[in-house]
Amino acid sequence: MKKSITALLLALALTLTACSNGGAAEQTTAPQSSAEESSQASQTTQTEETSADTADEASTDEGTTPEETDAPQEKADFTFPDGSAGYYADGTKSEDGFFLQYDFAFMRYALPYYYDTDTTPDLYDFENYEFNEDMIDPELDYEYFKVQKGDQVGPFTVKDAWYKVIYPDPEVEADPYLFECIVELEGSMTVDGILYCAFEEEYAMSQGDMNFYPDPSSCENIPMPFNSRVYTICDVQGEKAYIMDTNYYRVGNVNDAGIQDYFDNGQYAKAKLTLKDPIISYTDQWGARCEAQITDSEYIG
Repeated sequence: MKKSITALLLALALTLTACSNGGAAEQTTAPQSSAEESSQASQTTQTEETSADTADEASTDEGTTPEETDAPQEKADFTFPDGSAGYYADGTKSEDGFFLQYDFAFMRYALPYYYDTDTTPDLYDFENYEFNEDMIDPELDYEYFKVQKGDQVGPFTVKDAWYKVIYPDPEVEADPYLFECIVELEGSMTVDGILYCAFEEEYAMSQGDMNFYPDPSSCENIPMPFNSRVYTICDVQGEKAYIMDTNYYRVGNVNDAGIQDYFDNGQYAKAKLTLKDPIISYTDQWGARCEAQITDSEYIG
């Protein structure tokens, strides 16, 4: 039994000696006494503990995250409408150095904000001439998203897109001033909504010009300008009342479309339109604006 224990201790000492010498594959020294074995084993244990402590310190240093250091972080020159970082160096500067243009633009989809008394009878109290206040000015969230040429936007393909800013004076710490944001789309969609016709000249409308307020529940992913926000149009015509998001499509003149009879009962008409090749834009001159061609229409009421 003693021989077995001694042999075991000798084998253990040889293994520990190999580890302390860099992991050599074979030892050629003569066997040592039990005292020497005990002393060497103790030294080996201390060496391993010291190595482990050093490794832990190195691991802690290597595991330091960028947020825990004082390394400078890259600072954006400004922020795009979708919250992403904007850099002057990524834009193409005009020859006069006045504009920076980017090969993408921003937009959103139509909000689910549309009511009329045909589908929602309690929208308006005709006896007391009052709208249902709970349906006015809702808090609706929407997100802007970036599009580039070739992207798919609902039923449309992006034909072109650009975002142009007025380049600020480098010596002045100020965000660039948005000049225009344009998304040109190819394709068509069929959507229900309310047509409004100008019976005489109005602000930014000639006689016969039409605005179309789409009903988002009738068609998915109706494109709208990026800078839009929810305002409301509340109007009553005869025994019908409407509430719409103020963002609309300019769809040309009633005489060109040949749908004058849609407006026999007033300036509002409910219709189903097929709209082709919309242009979704924001410009310094016109603000938010949507335009499209009518290729087919149906009077609803």
